[in-house]
Amino acid sequence: FGVVMGIRPQAVGCAALLAALAVASAAGRGTAGRYIVRFPRLSHAEVADRGERLLRRAPGAPKVSRRFHRAAKGVAAELTPAAVLYLRARGAVVFKDFEVTADALSWGLDRIDQPDLPLDGSYTPGNDGAGADIFVLDTGIFSRHREFAGRIGDGYDLVDGGEPDDTCNGHGTHVAAIAAGATVGVARGATVHAVRILGCDGKGLASDLIEGMDFVLAHAGARRIVIMALSTAVSPTINDAVAELVAGGVVVVSTAGNKGADACDYSPGSAPEAITVGATSEGDRAAAFSNAGSCVDILAPGQYITSAWIGHDTATRVNSGTSMAAPHVAGICAQAAQALGTGDPALVREAVMAAAVTGRVGDYAANPGRNRPNLLAQTLDREAPMPPPSPPAPPPPPLPPDLGPDAELRLVMVSVTPDAKPSEVSFALMRMYDDGSLTRVLEDAVPRGQASPYLRSAAVVPGRYLVQVYDEGNDGLCCAHGEGAWEVRLDNTTGPVLASGASFSYVDSAYFEVDAGGPGAQPVLDTPARPPPPPPMPPPADPDWVDFELEITPDAYPEDVSWGLWDSAGREVGSGALQRGASRTSWALRVDPNARYDFQIFDAAADGLCCAFGTGSYRVVAGGKQLAAGGSFGAREEVPLDLRAAHIAPASSGSGSGDGGSVTNATTSAPVDALGSLSPQAEVAVAVSVIVFAMIVVLGVGYTIAHMMHSSSSPRRRRGSKRRSKRRSARRSASAVGGRKPQAAP
Repeated sequence: FGVVMGIRPQAVGCAALLAALAVASAAGRGTAGRYIVRFPRLSHAEVADRGERLLRRAPGAPKVSRRFHRAAKGVAAELTPAAVLYLRARGAVVFKDFEVTADALSWGLDRIDQPDLPLDGSYTPGNDGAGADIFVLDTGIFSRHREFAGRIGDGYDLVDGGEPDDTCNGHGTHVAAIAAGATVGVARGATVHAVRILGCDGKGLASDLIEGMDFVLAHAGARRIVIMALSTAVSPTINDAVAELVAGGVVVVSTAGNKGADACDYSPGSAPEAITVGATSEGDRAAAFSNAGSCVDILAPGQYITSAWIGHDTATRVNSGTSMAAPHVAGICAQAAQALGTGDPALVREAVMAAAVTGRVGDYAANPGRNRPNLLAQTLDREAPMPPPSPPAPPPPPLPPDLGPDAELRLVMVSVTPDAKPSEVSFALMRMYDDGSLTRVLEDAVPRGQASPYLRSAAVVPGRYLVQVYDEGNDGLCCAHGEGAWEVRLDNTTGPVLASGASFSYVDSAYFEVDAGGPGAQPVLDTPARPPPPPPMPPPADPDWVDFELEITPDAYPEDVSWGLWDSAGREVGSGALQRGASRTSWALRVDPNARYDFQIFDAAADGLCCAFGTGSYRVVAGGKQLAAGGSFGAREEVPLDLRAAHIAPASSGSGSGDGGSVTNATTSAPVDALGSLSPQAEVAVAVSVIVFAMIVVLGVGYTIAHMMHSSSSPRRRRGSKRRSKRRSARRSASAVGGRKPQAAP
C-alpha cells in the first residue's frame, strides 16, 4: 500500500506502530487497582504457564505482585478495568483485593492447666511443645523481646519487604507470646515464625494473607502450626486456602471473631478445616464480644490476658479478644504434636478436643449461645493418654451427577440487577454438603455497562446451596449508586424466590434448599448445624408502648461498633451495627414502659467511642427521657434500664400498637432532653407559635373594639340621615311650585 501511494516503507512502519500503541493505550485506559485472579480450571503448574501468559496478553500491562503456588491457584496483580473484563471473559475469577483486620479486643494460663475453679495461681506445663514451628500471620513479632530469646525462626514480611519485626502495632507480639512465650506462653519450647501481613494499623490485604499461607506450605517442618488472629467477611477463596494448608500437613488455628455474631459469617474462622476458637472471661463465662455458632470448635480464655508487647524487651500489656483465645489453643496444639510425635492435623485436632473439659462455661444471658460448644481448652502433659489413631478420612462427597436422561435436576436462576457500577458485582452459587464442604456450581461477574437484570442459570440436584453476591466497591447494590437488587428463583424467571437481597457492603450470603418435587425449594436462614434462634417476643398485652431511641456518634472506626437491647428474659428486642464510613446514626423502636431491659454497646477494637480515635458518644432516650449516655469504655458497656422506675409515660393509643420491638434505622431527634427542657428545635417552634398567637390576639382585640364603636354610633347616623332625606324632599317640592314657599295648610 505504501509503494502504491508513494509512501516510504519506514513511514508506514512508524504509522502502524503508533496506531498499535494508541489502540493498546485506549484498551488499557482506566485506573489500575489491586485484584486477586484465580484460575479454577487450571492446575498449579498450568497457572505459571497458561495463566500468566493470559495475564501478559491482557490490556494495560498487568503487574503481578503476588504468586500463589500452593494455597490458591492464581496471582494478585495490578489490573485496569479493561484487563478485568478481558480476564473474566476468558474464564478467570477476578475480584478486588480486600482487607483483613486483626481481632484484638494472666489468668488464662492458670485456667487451662486445671479442669475446675478456683484458680490455684500457677501454671505448670508438663509439655513445652519443643520441635513445633508456630507461624503467626499477623503484624510481625518484636524479636528482641526476652519472651522469644533463642526461639525466633525465619519469617516473611509482605508489608514492607524487610524484616518481619513488630515495631509499630504490638498485636502479633502479644499473640505469639501467649502461644510460646518463655514466661507468659503455653508452649515454651516451640519456635515462632513471624509472617507479617498486617500493617501498623492492624489491617492488610487478602492477597498477602494467601501468600503468607503459601510461605508456610513451602516451609520445611513436620510439626507446623499456623495462628490467624484476624478476620474478614466470609470468603471462599480464603477458606479454600485454609483447606490447602491442612491438606499440606499444617494445623490451622483461627479466631472466631469479636462481633458477638455468627462465626460462620467470617473467614478464616468459617473454614471447616480450621480449629476455630471462641473466648471466655474470668469466672468461666462466655465473653459477650465473642462470635459463636456451629463454626466454633472450642473455647479458651480471651478477656484481660497479659502478654508481651513492643517497645522494650520486657514490655507487657493486657488485651482482650478472640485473638487472645486462639494462641492458647495453638500452644496446646504444639504440646499435642510433641506428645504424638507428629504434626498430622487430624491427630493433633483430635488430641486437643479430647483434652478439653465439657460443661464448665456459663452462657451470657443477654446474648445467649456464646458458650457453644461447651468445650474449654486444657493443656497436654507428656504422660497424658493420647486418643487412638483416627480412621482414614472418608472420601470427599461426590460431585453432582452428570446431566443425563435419569438425572433428577432442577433449574436455579440467579438474577442480578446492578446499580450504576455493574462491573463491581460478581456472584457464586455453591452446593453444600453435610460435612460443611462446598462445590462451586456457578460463578460469574456482571459485565460493564449492564443496566438490565443479568441472568445466569444452572441445573442442580436436590440439596442445600449457598449463594454469595460480591461488590468490589463495598457499597452493595442499593442504594449508594442506584437501586439494584439480586434474587434466586427456581425453574424460571417467575418461579418461587429462593433468596434475595440488595443492601449490603462487600458480600451478601443466603442459604436455601432445593427439593426434588412439589414447590421445589425452601429458603433457610442458617446452616442446619447452627443452633435455633431464641423464641420470638410475645405479643404485647396492651397497646401501651413507648418510643425507644438510640443515637450513636462513632469515632474514626464506625465498623467496630454494634449494640443490642434485651428484655429481662434474655430475648433480643433490637440490635444494630454501624457500617464502614458511617457518621451519626439513630435507631428507633417501641418498648414496654413497665419492663426492665439490658442495653449493651460493643467496640470490637476495645477502645470505645472516645477518645482514642475521635470523640464519639452514644445516647439512649425512652419516652422523651434520657436514660443513658457515654462514650468512654473498652470492649463493652452494659446499662440496665428500668423503665417503670424511670416513670416513663406510655405513648398515646393513637400512635399505634402491637409493633413493639420493631427497629427503625433513621435520623431521629428527641423533642425533650434529659432534664425535661425543650430542645433548641422545639424552643424555636414554641417561640414562633407564641408570636403568631400574640398577633392573632392583637388583631382580634382591635377588630372587636372597632366593631363596638361602629355599633354604638349607628342610631345617631340613622336620625341624621332621616333629617337629610326630609330636606331633599322639601327642596324637590319647592322646585315643583316655581320656587315659591308652599303655604301652610289652614
